[in-house]
Amino acid sequence: MDLLIVDDNITVREMMKSLFCDLADQIYESANGEEAIDSYARHHQDWVLMDIEMPICDGLAATRRIKERSPDARIIIVTSHNSKVLRQAAFDAGACAYVMKDDLIDIRTMMNDDKDTGSASSGSCSNNFLCSQLNLFRQFLSLTIGLIDSSTM
Repeated sequence: MDLLIVDDNITVREMMKSLFCDLADQIYESANGEEAIDSYARHHQDWVLMDIEMPICDGLAATRRIKERSPDARIIIVTSHNSKVLRQAAFDAGACAYVMKDDLIDIRTMMNDDKDTGSASSGSCSNNFLCSQLNLFRQFLSLTIGLIDSSTM
């Protein structure tokens, strides 16, 4: 399975790569929506993990453009914005899921359920490693980015 991680924060991309390394055969990265559109056009990754708020082209616009060209694309919006309005906009753009950055285990479940063979604990990463990486990622989000609760938007 090939995975495209789209986030303008390189630290977030690196942490997500470490969390999903055992599920993906190849992981591609993009720093904005425009790069993601180009990467998807070239590689047609099995899954796209797309942030919303990015420079040049935001995740919602990129999702919409990828889905226009490739209706079967599977794009999961991964964000720190807990907003009903953004969640609906993501689904309207064609995303198949909307996941908060502190709930990345949900993404593993979705991708692992889709995988033909193997399990979430196979590969080079162990479950203990996964747990420690998820905890570090949550700490990073809390201290550096701050989870944004805009549920009243």
